[in-house]
Amino acid sequence: MRFQHVVNKIEQLLTLSREIEESYDKLTKNGIDTVTNTRVQTRLSDLKEVWGQFSLIHNLVNSSIPELADQEQDEINNHVYFIDRIYERTKEDYLDSLEKFTSLLDGGQSSTTETVSNQSTALPSTSIAQIPIAKLPFIKIPTFDGDPEKWLPFKNLFASLISTSTSLSEVEKLQYLKTHLSGSAFDLVKHTALTAENFKQTWDSLTEFFENTRLLVNTTIQSFLNLKRMTKESATELQQLYSNITQLYRTLETLERPVEQCEDFIILISAQKLDAETNKLWESHLGSTRKPPTWKQFKEFLFSRMSSLQSFERSQQKRSLQPTKPNSVQVHHQSKLQLKSLSYPRQGN
Repeated sequence: MRFQHVVNKIEQLLTLSREIEESYDKLTKNGIDTVTNTRVQTRLSDLKEVWGQFSLIHNLVNSSIPELADQEQDEINNHVYFIDRIYERTKEDYLDSLEKFTSLLDGGQSSTTETVSNQSTALPSTSIAQIPIAKLPFIKIPTFDGDPEKWLPFKNLFASLISTSTSLSEVEKLQYLKTHLSGSAFDLVKHTALTAENFKQTWDSLTEFFENTRLLVNTTIQSFLNLKRMTKESATELQQLYSNITQLYRTLETLERPVEQCEDFIILISAQKLDAETNKLWESHLGSTRKPPTWKQFKEFLFSRMSSLQSFERSQQKRSLQPTKPNSVQVHHQSKLQLKSLSYPRQGN
């Protein structure tokens, strides 16, 4: 990214920062009694979207500075945006406004509820608590290092947040892509010039190189076979195994493999990774049925077993924290020793 382009992006950051700072004041400028649930929800959604753009551009600027000349880097670092720590101040403004908006939606203002009620007499009243609050649009994208197992998650996340974004130019998308690649993946694009026409070409080349379905399927199946076996009855170990199994299963679904026809194999391999006691309970759960279990049945068993282990481990932790009381025999024995020491003073005293 060129120097002037970075400067323009910083000016854009300052504009977005002011929007975030003024978001709550704009909502209540005509008085708190005029605020409706719909307006709060709309402004909250806008606030989160602006913060997502602000964070994205901030990261893009930071990743572009090292590519500038030394004199240009000094000029950027002396910009009011960095001198006055605008990012940190904007983050505080965002969190403060977010808390205020959420408080309104949680019923913190009775006048808000009354306003909504007066405006919707012809419609069924809707509880403020029933209004869903959207999740933050900004999600950190992990760096892709060329590992085939990490390609699909990276591709899907990058495509949804960056490739299809209408607020980023093609040059910015390419810059963001290069800063999120490492290892063998970065080697494929490190000499690519930052031009608008190169983004689509670079993205298509990466997709063609890493989206080898046969290799991805083989890697996923091998990961099933290499799953670490549980060493003991443990909610943590079972949760990790459950997470790995379901992730691999979803990967095969994403690759459009006939997983439903391979459930017998997947369940058999997965069951072999359970600890001895859990495996015994699984066999007991199946009972005398001669029909092979389904993937749904296996998942439900694992989830139920996890819940049981978690409850048991929590109860054990509570018991270990409770002070133990000495039994009557111990107390009687200790009392006799104390009396004896008082009755027979040491020689030489």
